[in-house]
Amino acid sequence: MSDHFAFDRKKMHKALHDEISTYENIINAIVFLLDSVSIAMIFFTPFMATLYVRRFNTGEAIDNYYVTPNFIEIDRARALNGLPTLLPFQPIERKSIIYTCTRRLMFKEWVLFCVYHLFLMMSVVPITCFIIVDIFVYRILRRVFMFLGQDFTAFAVPNIYTIKISGKGFLNDLLRNILKTFEPLTDKEQRDDLWRHCFKQPIQPRYDIFWFMFIIYIVSVLLMFLQIYMRRTRHIIATHFYPDRAQPRALHLYNKVLEERMRRWGMLADIQKAKFNEDVGDKEKSLLLKGMPVLAEDKQRCCRCARTDLCVEDIENIRVCSGCYAIYCVDCFTVRKRCFKKGCSSLLMQIVDNVDFYVDSSLDEDESEEDEEEKYEIVDTEVEMEEDKVREYDKESLEGKEEESKKMGETKEYDKESLEGMEEENKTIEVKEEKKEEEKEKEEDKKLKEEEDNQKEKEEEREKEEEISLYNI
Repeated sequence: MSDHFAFDRKKMHKALHDEISTYENIINAIVFLLDSVSIAMIFFTPFMATLYVRRFNTGEAIDNYYVTPNFIEIDRARALNGLPTLLPFQPIERKSIIYTCTRRLMFKEWVLFCVYHLFLMMSVVPITCFIIVDIFVYRILRRVFMFLGQDFTAFAVPNIYTIKISGKGFLNDLLRNILKTFEPLTDKEQRDDLWRHCFKQPIQPRYDIFWFMFIIYIVSVLLMFLQIYMRRTRHIIATHFYPDRAQPRALHLYNKVLEERMRRWGMLADIQKAKFNEDVGDKEKSLLLKGMPVLAEDKQRCCRCARTDLCVEDIENIRVCSGCYAIYCVDCFTVRKRCFKKGCSSLLMQIVDNVDFYVDSSLDEDESEEDEEEKYEIVDTEVEMEEDKVREYDKESLEGKEEESKKMGETKEYDKESLEGMEEENKTIEVKEEKKEEEKEKEEDKKLKEEEDNQKEKEEEREKEEEISLYNI
C-alpha cells in the first residue's frame, strides 16, 4: 500500500512540474524580449540627437519658437531705423513664442506633457487596481476571521455511539489511531478546533510599499516637467556647435511673426469695414449718395512727374498717349518726344489721318473773337425787329381790352371786392405755408449739418484708428 501511494505522489509531482514549466518558459521569453528592447533603447537617444542635428542644419522651421539674442538684435535694429517692431509680444503671440528660461509652458509643450502622462498612466492604473483589490480582500478575510474566531460559532455535537478498543499491543494501538483519524468529531476537545484551522489570520498588506510607489509616481511627474524644460536647451547646444545657423533662424522666426501680425491686422480691418457698412442707416446712405460725385471724382496721376490733380474731364490740363493710353500733364507732354512707358515707342503730339489730337488754340483766339462779334451784331438787329412787332401787337390788344373793360366796369367792381377778399385769404394761407416750408427747410438743414458733423467725426476716428494700426504695424 505504501508503494502505491508513493508512486501516485511522484506522478502528481511530475504533472505539476510540467504544468508549471510551460508558464515558466513563457515568462522567461517575455523577460528576454524586454531585455533585448532595453538594450536597443540605449541607442535611441544618440539616434534622436543625430536626427535633430540634421534637421537643425537643413531647415529653419524646426524647433524655432524661442526668442534668442539674434532675434532681439533684429528688433533693436528695426527700432533704430524707425520701422515697426515686434517686442513686446501680443497675447496671441505669447502662446506660440516664448523665452528659453520662462516657467510658462506653450500649448505644444502641454500636449507633449499629456502624451507622457498618458503612457505613465497606462502602467499606473493596473498597479492601482491591484493595490485596491489587495486591500479589499484583506479587509474581507480579516472580518471573516474575527467573526469565526469568536465563541458564537461553537455548536453542540449530537450524542453518538463511539467505538473504543481496549487492551494493549501493536494492533490495539493501530486501531486506536485509525479511529482517531476517521472519527475526529467523537473527540470533544478537537471537534471545535479542527475546522477552525482552515481560517488563518490574513497577512496585513505592506502599506509602506504603497506609499513608496506613490512617491515614485510623483517623482515621475516631476521628471516629465524636467524633460520638457530640458528639451528647450537642444537649440542652445546646437547653436553653440553651429553658430552660423543662429541668424537665419532668427530672421525666419521674425518674418513669420511679422507676416502673421500683418495678416491679423488685415482681417481686423476687414471686420471693421463690414461692421461700418452694416451700421449705415438710411440717412447716412442718403448723405453718402449725395457725396458720391465728390468721392467718385476720377483723379489721375501723370506717369512722368506723378502729378495727382489731373482729372479726365479737365481736357485743358491732361494729355493721353495714343499708343498705350498713358496719362500726362501738359508740361510733361510737351517736353517728351516719345512715350515714357516701357514697351511703348509712340510719338507724342502724333497726327493720325491728318487730324491733330491736341492743337494749341491760343493762336486762333483773335479770329474766333471777331466771328463771335459779327454773330452778336446780326442777332441784335433781328431781336430789335421782333421787339417792334411785338410792341405794335400789344398796343392793338390793349385798345381792345380797354373798350371791353369799360363795358364790364360795373361787374368788375363787384368782382374786385370778392377777389380782394379771396386774395387776402390766399395770401395769409401762402404766408403760413411759406413759414412752414422755411421751418422744414431749417430743420432739414440742421439734420444735414448734424449728419455731416457725425460723418466727419466718424471719418476722423477711422483715420486715427488707421494711423494707430499703421503705427503698430
